[in-house]
Amino acid sequence: MKSRSPLLLFFFFFSFLPPPARAQRTVIHPPELANQEGTSRSTYPFAFPFTPVSQKSNRWLQVHDRLLKSPGKIRAISFRRDGLYHYHVFPSFAVTLELALSTARTTSRTLSPYFASNHGPDRTTVIPKTTIYFKPTLGKPALPYPRFDYTLPFSSKPFSLAAGKGLCWEVRVYNNTLVYKRWEDTVLFDASQGRPKTLFRLFGKASFAPGRTLPMYPDFKIDWSLPPASVWSMRAFLYRGPAGGTAFLLFSGAGDPAGIPLPGGEGYLHLDPARLLLIAGPGPVSFWGQAGFGRPQIPPIPAYPSLYGTKVYAQFLCLPRGGKALYSSRAAIIQFPRKWSDPYGPFVGHCFIEGLNSPKARLVRLGEGLVTKFLVQ
Repeated sequence: MKSRSPLLLFFFFFSFLPPPARAQRTVIHPPELANQEGTSRSTYPFAFPFTPVSQKSNRWLQVHDRLLKSPGKIRAISFRRDGLYHYHVFPSFAVTLELALSTARTTSRTLSPYFASNHGPDRTTVIPKTTIYFKPTLGKPALPYPRFDYTLPFSSKPFSLAAGKGLCWEVRVYNNTLVYKRWEDTVLFDASQGRPKTLFRLFGKASFAPGRTLPMYPDFKIDWSLPPASVWSMRAFLYRGPAGGTAFLLFSGAGDPAGIPLPGGEGYLHLDPARLLLIAGPGPVSFWGQAGFGRPQIPPIPAYPSLYGTKVYAQFLCLPRGGKALYSSRAAIIQFPRKWSDPYGPFVGHCFIEGLNSPKARLVRLGEGLVTKFLVQ
């Protein structure tokens, strides 16, 4: 018996130890956007910068269908900044809010405009009214923006959610410290709006058009038509171009980061001229320096499976009115959307209203919401 006593003591001691903690994991929802930029952006609900306070205060409720594949306890939720404005420093700010979670009674397709009707009976306030401070953020050229810097850690115990159930979270925002004086005072969160948007990354040098204090800047969007048509329609926009000038948009199968000097010495061609695919234009540049191309200059593109995720290169070239030199925007690497599991959008939805006291939302958006990361134990 004496020889067994150390072993008995060993088991006796460990029988009183707490069970090992479950490993933490993160869940990004909608899952299709874990490694892909969202389809929209929003200053709401946390960072609406305009005054008065009555406009900054709001209620925002979001439903995520079938959030967890296995049961878990949610300890925090986080959000990421919009990735397209990676060159823009989003300022620090504080927001006063409270947050409640529940097992959703509705789905992203059956959202009720009445906030309370979307909550299950286990509605729990995980963050009582408090003020949370966020640091300034600077994006990176890569898409999507990888870090979820805007975190709401729960001040109470975690919220338990069963596998396969929908989650409903509702935030009441009382105020924030943002004051809008210029565009740089805004903070934009990555969001979903049905289907993936065009991803693009800029590279190369840009010209300063005559009379402009900022360089020429391009933007690109792809609209989807749903089955059975299944085509992509691209639209391209130029900003800060030469007033009254003429714009051309070039597409190529390859880029040239070093660039080829353009006639007149005012810009560089950052596309491979040997692999040109299309030249759209000419098109007029407005007094404000804007130009746009869509149909028919850019023909619709069949959504062939072989094109999912493929890349093309594009760049604007401009000729000022009466000028002889060509000016250029930065070039863009454009990535076509990846295959989307549900053509009608991800399984997330939200409802919203300015102010805190109305029980009914002003807007109900199916298939739309902030891209959200959940810390789960």
